[in-house]
Parts: sequence; C-alpha cells; structure tokens
Amino acid sequence: MYPNEPQPYDYGSTPEYSRPRAGATAIVAGLVGLLAAGALAWVVFEWFTAFDEAGTPMPNALWVVVGVRAGLAFLLLGLAVGTLARRVSAAWLLMLVALLTAGTVILEPLVLEVELGGWVQLMFEFEDSFAIAIVLASGLGLLTALLAIVAGATRAPESRTA
Repeated sequence: MYPNEPQPYDYGSTPEYSRPRAGATAIVAGLVGLLAAGALAWVVFEWFTAFDEAGTPMPNALWVVVGVRAGLAFLLLGLAVGTLARRVSAAWLLMLVALLTAGTVILEPLVLEVELGGWVQLMFEFEDSFAIAIVLASGLGLLTALLAIVAGATRAPESRTA
C-alpha cells in the first residue's frame, strides 16, 4: 500500500486538526490595540491627576467612567497580547472591546450628564491633553476594531514542514 492511500481498517487513529491562526493583520491589530490600551490608561491618568490637583473628591458618576475606562484598558491590553499571538478568538474579542472603547467618547457625556454640544466642542478643540487623550483612545479603538475584524475573518496559510 502507498502512504497516501487510506488504510482499510484504521479505527484507532484520529485526524489531526490545526487551530485556526490569524495572519499578519493580527499582529498589526495587536500593536494598535496596545496603543489604544496605552491611550486609555492615559485618559484614566488624566482624570486622576485633574482631581488630585484640585483637591476635590471625584463624583460617583465619574468613578464609574474612570472604572470602565480602566477595565477596558486592561481588557485591551490582554486581548491585544492574545491577538499578537495570532489567536482568532482573541481577535474577535478585541474587536468587541475596541468598539466599546470607541463608544466611550459618546457615552461618557451621557453618564456625566454634560451637554453633548459642549462635550464635542471640548473634544475637538484639542486645547488640553485630556481631550487629546480621549479622542486618541477612541480613534485607536475604532482602528483596532476594524483591524481585528479583518484579523478574525482571515486565516494564516498553513505552514508546511516537509
């Protein structure tokens, strides 16, 4: 019998399946995800230093916003590392968390009960580092989500070891 020919009574062997792996796009998505996590950490740092300098305690709604952003930063960090390892499941989860990150620029004024027009004007004047950090985190979050969609939808070619 030839080696590639199926064996008639080979019941003991199981076929070997390879795990799906994302390609080079996953590496780019992971790197941009790391940048988005860093930008979110910068936003959290800006919130803490703004209230630490003023000496006033943070309102409860602001604690929620800061806590959500810190949690998203940790999730982005972990999932970006998983996507850098080219795991497809990490790429899909990275996409979800990155979309939440991009959505915080819209959801934050709703939680803080700030006028939306004034919030948008504050964000896009780019006069202070706080606004730059929020817009950068949201923009990088959106870019990460788009790259993670591509990384999750495509598979790396199988490596052949002859």
